[in-house]
Amino acid sequence: MLLCLDRLEPNCAVELPLHPSRNALLAALDIDRLWQACVDFIKAVLPCHSCSLMYDIEGLRPQRGYHHQADPHLQVSLPVTSLEVAAPFLHEHPRIRCYTFSQIAQHDAQAQARLQAQHPAPGWHEFIHLAFWEGDALEAVLSLRLPDTHTHLGAAEQSRLTELYILLEAGLQRIGALSRLRARQQACEALLEHLPDTALVVDAHARPLQMTRKARAFCTAGEGTAAANARLSPALERGLAQWIAQTQSRHRPQVPQELTVLDPVHGRLRLRITPRPVSTSPPAFLVAVLEAAEAPVAALPAAPYAQRQALALQRLSPSERRVAMLVAQGMRNAEIARRLCRSHKTIESQLSAVFRKLDLANRSQLVRMMV
Repeated sequence: MLLCLDRLEPNCAVELPLHPSRNALLAALDIDRLWQACVDFIKAVLPCHSCSLMYDIEGLRPQRGYHHQADPHLQVSLPVTSLEVAAPFLHEHPRIRCYTFSQIAQHDAQAQARLQAQHPAPGWHEFIHLAFWEGDALEAVLSLRLPDTHTHLGAAEQSRLTELYILLEAGLQRIGALSRLRARQQACEALLEHLPDTALVVDAHARPLQMTRKARAFCTAGEGTAAANARLSPALERGLAQWIAQTQSRHRPQVPQELTVLDPVHGRLRLRITPRPVSTSPPAFLVAVLEAAEAPVAALPAAPYAQRQALALQRLSPSERRVAMLVAQGMRNAEIARRLCRSHKTIESQLSAVFRKLDLANRSQLVRMMV
């Protein structure tokens, strides 16, 4: 049998209804899912004795591969990661996208002997290889071996083979791009993690995406918060989110590059934050949280409530300040305990200390002082 399939063109394909497994091929984001979707597609629409996907190919020697047999009871010794039979043909036909064993045997008198050396009675006489290239480098090969009872592919089956090539090529390119993106992201995360500065990258809502160790310590100081859940204090997050909204406004006024925010969680401090937009989609912002500088209350925002907060909260410990701020936001003790990962009894004790230090009688008085 000779199948001339080296020219796979979508416009030559027979019009066929879409198969459900096509969606899985389109959605696969890793090689395992792509292979499983490929097998499901082949089992549904193409004759198959067995098939293999060979990839990470170096010098026509695949380093990794997957294998599927239509009949799991068959004993097949053909190596999953072998292109030995096709290697001379591939050397002579670089960038060929599809070829069969019949095509190889026509040009290579030793091909049958190499095939028999791998398996004397494989249970099939023909294979089809779909080859995927990156320039002149062979990236992957899908080997589809036809049953002895199937001597040719009809027009509809050849159309499905064309469709499979297009979907599998797109999937391999997508997974390769994602792999490279993950590698770059991991390198950037490792670099940012070990920078000596208090710096973090936030989204448009001032929620941290990545941060240095020093920034993580800053965000979790006195909070009892797990490092993985580190966030800026509500006051910082609110002020930074407003700044970002201003920078993103189409009719924005002149936005200052340095932001000063009163941060009750860290006491009477002036924190200078210099957000710089990072060119990404959706947008992200690099925030350099400079060393906090002691400042008199008059240097803080002049709003009366901010002055009252600063004067009162400097008497509290960082942990007590956090509890007071959450009470002012309307949260009950049970909610605060869950938010801060503490026991209900601990929250009650800290709230009693807040009342005592601020000379207050109840929650209502605390709320009025805070707002």
